[in-house]
Amino acid sequence: MITQDYELGSKVAVAKLLGLKNPDSVKHYHKKWDNGIHYKKRPGGNRSGYSYNLTLIKHWQLCHENVEDRNHTQAIEIYRRSLNPKAK
Repeated sequence: MITQDYELGSKVAVAKLLGLKNPDSVKHYHKKWDNGIHYKKRPGGNRSGYSYNLTLIKHWQLCHENVEDRNHTQAIEIYRRSLNPKAK
């Protein structure tokens, strides 16, 4: 089985990855991504912000920013399985 390390980061890292000048603009991408997969709320209330899966966001870019691209949906499934490796 192939294992994958997933790089997580902040909105600043995502903004840099996407070429955005303002990290607050990252929130506009939430509607294009899957909550809990590409990003998720950090524990600690409203001020804690979000954690972003930089690995999957980079992959999403390679798939022409299409979350429904067949290769990207496969990458998402691999990520989901990595969250619970004992499940089949």
